[in-house]
Amino acid sequence: MLETLFWTSALALAHHHVTYPLSLLARATPRLPLREPQRLPDITVIVTAYREAKVIAAKIANLAALDYPADKLHVRIHCDGSDDGTPAIAAREIAQLTGRGVDVTVIAHPVNRGKIAVINDAVQSTSTLLVALTDASAELPPHALKRVALAMEDETVGLVGGVYDCSENGSAGERRYWDIQNRLRLGESSFGAPLGFSGAFYAFRRSAFRPLEAGTINDDYVAPMRIVAAGYRGVLDEGIAIVERERTRPGQEFTRRMRIGAGNLQQALKLFSLADPRRPGLAYAFLSGKALRAIAPFLLAAFIASATLLTTANLFHYAVAALTWIGLAYALAGLSVAEERRGRLQALAATMLSGYVANGYGAYLWLTGRFDLRGRWNSSGQTYGDQPLSPAVRMAKRVFDIAGALVILAVLAVVFIPVALAIRLESRGPVFYRQLRVGRALPDRTDLFHLVKFRTMRQDAERNGAAWAAKGDPRITRVGRFLRKTRLDELPQAINVLRGEMSLVGPRPERPVFFARLEDSIPLYVERTFGILPGITGLAQVRQGYDETIEDVRSKVGWDHAYAMRIDSLWAWMKTDIGIALETVGVMVGRKGQ
Repeated sequence: MLETLFWTSALALAHHHVTYPLSLLARATPRLPLREPQRLPDITVIVTAYREAKVIAAKIANLAALDYPADKLHVRIHCDGSDDGTPAIAAREIAQLTGRGVDVTVIAHPVNRGKIAVINDAVQSTSTLLVALTDASAELPPHALKRVALAMEDETVGLVGGVYDCSENGSAGERRYWDIQNRLRLGESSFGAPLGFSGAFYAFRRSAFRPLEAGTINDDYVAPMRIVAAGYRGVLDEGIAIVERERTRPGQEFTRRMRIGAGNLQQALKLFSLADPRRPGLAYAFLSGKALRAIAPFLLAAFIASATLLTTANLFHYAVAALTWIGLAYALAGLSVAEERRGRLQALAATMLSGYVANGYGAYLWLTGRFDLRGRWNSSGQTYGDQPLSPAVRMAKRVFDIAGALVILAVLAVVFIPVALAIRLESRGPVFYRQLRVGRALPDRTDLFHLVKFRTMRQDAERNGAAWAAKGDPRITRVGRFLRKTRLDELPQAINVLRGEMSLVGPRPERPVFFARLEDSIPLYVERTFGILPGITGLAQVRQGYDETIEDVRSKVGWDHAYAMRIDSLWAWMKTDIGIALETVGVMVGRKGQ
């Protein structure tokens, strides 16, 4: 079964990332002729705007610059409950359009209803042959609508879109993503339609549109691909280069990919009719692209797990597993440094890994019913009841903890026998040491749990009472000293992580016997674990090591609070926890523990 899982996941991922893209690049890209359309039908351009005060004036100026007859152009600007002055700015700026004789209306919805509801109402209220949807932050070339009219002269064409250009305003990762996507989508066009259109701008036949259901995540995929599923062709025109004015920040890019991941799975199920064998080219593109992309994070997890578990089977599987983990470590190292400091290969690895993590997490949220369509679970500066962390960070941290704990347990299985023998040969007593510790603090209680470690001291180490370990402490055995320096004594705490009592990264859990004394001596000591699980490692642990005095603990409290403040978003959490995990590996390899 493991062998089947290994080869199935490996071949599926190889096809999705290698053979399928190569097959698209090898195909001739269909191009529209460079001529004026024979007829120019009426077209309604719909702009959906939510809190777009910064860009709405520029958007209206861009619409006014479109090269299309004023008597055939109709503009509807829907301000969806915007409370930032967007409707007032739009009403003031439409003089640029009305002065040309364009039919334009600003509709100010008093309550924010969401993009899906606005699109449904806006399209159904139109009566023109063609309708175009465009974002407020998107800039269109002057000839965009004429290119649409040219493509629509073919009655088999149901929708037209453009390529996405973020060369000036996108992040480096986003630019790479869209450069590749544009080239691949042009290849998909040769099969009858690209598998998805940029929501920044696309146009369609009004009669082919079907209202979107509430809860639709990627409206810019579902709406146009339903038209394709109904039998129409979709055209991606290189002559329509759509420019995005707003730059995507790193945290936003991660959130965007999460949304894409949730939407990929939803739309693969919702639009599986695109795999109709009567349209073999389109079916091939859908199954190889969108369908495999929806489950790619799960395929990658299956590949890593099966390769790792098969390492004892033969040298081939051992080599594959080793190369896989080296590649993951390389990508993680890239994520832990600033983007401008990454090499090209490391940037590619880091971008792919973060994409897999974001897509997989988004799909997981959708499967478990936790995905919020409007992204409220990731809003910055928001409070979450009695929890200091957003639900998204808490969920992602838990998934990361479970995955990491399983890896640690695999390492523990390898070193357990030699470590256990060494402990028992040097001193009498149990191999494991269980000790009561203080866990996460909540408004109504503070959790306690028994921490599990390899024993590093003599069995009678505390016959005279509890005390912190000191440098050269005679109670620590020779084996225990080695275990502490390499941090191998911490490995059994993976059991506490799986139980939900600890996290991989977090503040150090303290013993109750010291807790009251520290609470009286150190301001804000209790608050350091409020809503946050204590960790096997943490910012304080890698920067300072084990505690020997109250002063050591006092300085660590600052690190603990700094950690809690750092992880206020998914992107910040990922960079912080991965960076601490890598520092911990450095401590273990360099034997810098105490």
